[in-house]
Amino acid sequence: MAEALPRGTVLADRFRVERLVGQGGMGIVYEVEHIHTRHRRALKVLNEHCADNSEVIERFLREASVAGRTGHPHLVETFDAGLLPTGEPYVLMELLSGRSLEDRINEGPLPPLLVCEP
Repeated sequence: MAEALPRGTVLADRFRVERLVGQGGMGIVYEVEHIHTRHRRALKVLNEHCADNSEVIERFLREASVAGRTGHPHLVETFDAGLLPTGEPYVLMELLSGRSLEDRINEGPLPPLLVCEP
């Protein structure tokens, strides 16, 4: 799944792609709608070149498990993880709105009180 999927593509018979949120060296994140529940979520799918590496897959799924059990307000909530029928690992997460951390960092240094709790 190296190229972004078009809107309307259905993954795993339950996630309809609504839009591309972003992509990086390891994966692609889509806004998806669950076909049955109509919930909007973020679906992160590991790129094909990463999906061939069992250590990367193990780490990806382990991080999803830890994030799903942590329950911290500063971590995205994880709802599901596994393998798509095509073999790529995925993580289903809450869909957040706002700007990316990368965009904020590119604006300049972050004030210490913004990044650290007093």
